[in-house]
Amino acid sequence: TFEEFCTFIDNSTESTSASPSGRHYGHYKVLRKHLPDILRDIYRIMNFSIEYGIILDRYTNTVTTLIQKEDLPYIHRLRPLHLIEVELQAITKSQWAKQLIHHAERKQLIVDSQYGYRANRQAQSLILNKTLTYDIHRHLAKDFTSVDEDLKACFDRELSHLGAMEDRFYGNSFAHGEFLTKTTTGMKFFVKTSFGISDTHYSYSEKNPIWGLGQGIGWSGARWTLTSSTIDRCMQDECRGL
Repeated sequence: TFEEFCTFIDNSTESTSASPSGRHYGHYKVLRKHLPDILRDIYRIMNFSIEYGIILDRYTNTVTTLIQKEDLPYIHRLRPLHLIEVELQAITKSQWAKQLIHHAERKQLIVDSQYGYRANRQAQSLILNKTLTYDIHRHLAKDFTSVDEDLKACFDRELSHLGAMEDRFYGNSFAHGEFLTKTTTGMKFFVKTSFGISDTHYSYSEKNPIWGLGQGIGWSGARWTLTSSTIDRCMQDECRGL
């Protein structure tokens, strides 16, 4: 809704990096306060884009920057973050991070073992469960395997087409799936360094596919919560274990 879009703008921070086109959060705050009719037109364009699968060129321009995680800049320990248009971020947070997750929660479609990206779940509870699991295996003197996956293994390896189909199970429409796949496969990635933003870009192709939905984009966390629930449900049905 338009009110939801306005709330998204009100809750945003002007200093947040965004919008390769230069349309930062401060511009939208000014429109919100002084030119609400123009803001409503922008809102209508956003909804048309979802409904009819028309992806604006601005939505596909992405600036990728790497955040150093340790003192030494090991290339495998750099976290890529994508800076996208404010409008696209508003769409992903509204339709995936909020609406889709809330619908899946109401329908109890998310497995109980998933703690990430969910309300009323504490990280401490997950750590406690993990510690208790280790203790139980020690007392039973049984072998076991524990697998820990970081964000790269989650967000950066998801398949958008598979995720779009999976979203249908969790409550999204075909139009949402089309918007997701068209946007992700059409993205043009410009790289930002201390020397500035690159003049050229890399992009998706059939011969050189780019997996993942992008760290820093609103739908990534929501999508992984649902994908991991599907994986967990399959493991419960097909695998032996605790």
